[in-house]
Amino acid sequence: MRENIEDVADENGVQELIGKQDPPAITHPGFYYGFVGCALAWQIAFICIARDPVRLRVMMIPSVVEKFTYCTAVVVLVMQGRTNQRDLVFAVTDITLGVLFVAAYVKTGAGAEAGFQNGRVVE
Repeated sequence: MRENIEDVADENGVQELIGKQDPPAITHPGFYYGFVGCALAWQIAFICIARDPVRLRVMMIPSVVEKFTYCTAVVVLVMQGRTNQRDLVFAVTDITLGVLFVAAYVKTGAGAEAGFQNGRVVE
């Protein structure tokens, strides 16, 4: 997870590089840096959820929405020819994490009364 936060934080220095390697250049830096800040905030939220999944179970719902909306957007953009097919790797990663959030939501719901204590599985 630490690597994800570092990856997002590093995005602040690569705006020009993205324009060179994957044109066109970013023409609205406010949207770009707003996205980076939002992505960083969600990485921190994911760490909080992982530390106490039973207590923060409700936060798994917006987490699933975040993962599935990104995946849907990338797939549609690739189908329209508006983004590179390489971006599908990130979409597959996010759909996988979204499915895992759904599984964790179900598991913590059933195990909230018995099976979890202080965010840890109890046998």
